[in-house]
Amino acid sequence: MNPLKNQRGIALIFVMFTMVIAVYLVTEISYESNVEYIVNANAINRVKAYYAAKSAMDLSLLRIKIYSKINKQFGSQIPPAMQQYIEYIWSFPLMWPLPIDQDAFLVEKEAVKEALEASKMDAAYRVSISDEGSKIDINDLGSPVKALRESSEKLVRGIFESRMIQDETFAQRYRDFNFDELLLQIKDWLDADTVSQVGGDESQYYAEASKENIRFPPNRQFRTLDELRLIPKMNDELFQLLKDQVTIYGNKGINPNNASVDLLRSIDPSITLKIATEIRKRVTNPAEGGPFRDPGDFWQFVFFKGGNVSQQTQSTLPLFFENAANFKIEATGTFGTSSRTLVAYVFDPQLVAGKIADASARELKNETDNKNTSSSQKKQTSNNEPLPKGPPRVVYFSER
Repeated sequence: MNPLKNQRGIALIFVMFTMVIAVYLVTEISYESNVEYIVNANAINRVKAYYAAKSAMDLSLLRIKIYSKINKQFGSQIPPAMQQYIEYIWSFPLMWPLPIDQDAFLVEKEAVKEALEASKMDAAYRVSISDEGSKIDINDLGSPVKALRESSEKLVRGIFESRMIQDETFAQRYRDFNFDELLLQIKDWLDADTVSQVGGDESQYYAEASKENIRFPPNRQFRTLDELRLIPKMNDELFQLLKDQVTIYGNKGINPNNASVDLLRSIDPSITLKIATEIRKRVTNPAEGGPFRDPGDFWQFVFFKGGNVSQQTQSTLPLFFENAANFKIEATGTFGTSSRTLVAYVFDPQLVAGKIADASARELKNETDNKNTSSSQKKQTSNNEPLPKGPPRVVYFSER
């Protein structure tokens, strides 16, 4: 055999092997480069999404500050018919980029487009502010003030009773469920002793949760609403029913001007869906009367619409009609495929402390007259102390 031909065959094999190695290396380097590019691009997108949400959060805190300042300085001078428009300062949802109405004039569309281009902001956000103070404070189930404790229990029980009446499927599924036992388990979480109001030791109902050497229940107030999921007998459906109507940042009472339809229905079985809807219609429409001024105005309207609420409920249920003070801000920023959400709770501890002291004083003096309750509440609204400097007080902040 010719040695020259044999060497050519070896050279061909060597060249093919080299090409395979080169193709593999190029492919691997290209893949690694693409992965690194995608990772870095996503990291940049997440940062842009975060700062878009942060911008929306800062704007929301500014809106709340402006709203509080206007009501503090001009509250008594604002006509009731105008108060609804003042509420828009915080309640109106905000988003970026600004939506363009297809029916808008061409000049308006061009003005919006010019504003978008001038902003140099290529990320998007949407933010909503809700009145947290108008919800039921779940921690009031363990309040040392009897009036707050009993009214909160009645309202939470009313949420379940209202759903049983409203939803036949729910009523069928929970016809044998003991809602009073669920309320007692919530109270066991809040009280200081270790004896369960259901019977036995409190910790026996948290056997699985206590395996991590953490004692349950902790015998303290709820720090987040998600802790309600740990309550025995609290399933996901019941939690979803409660979570939008209860809070841990309440104003120690119910504000009918900001309460939801479901929360209004929980006040009394005689307040039907139709009556609750009529209440919301009046509050949001100045032509119908606008926001309620005091308890007498509210109960008179309920009675006129067909509600038959007992005098005991009217005299013991803590109602307030001041402007909103405690808020939940939820801001979501997006850029590309990345999204970040920031949640903050704004809380006015002085206002809440005043309400607790007021309720405690009424309880000690056995004041059950609605007139006394109304005048006491009005005294709190006439507080002329200046607003604290700086942004509103944020007591809880989370990112996801």
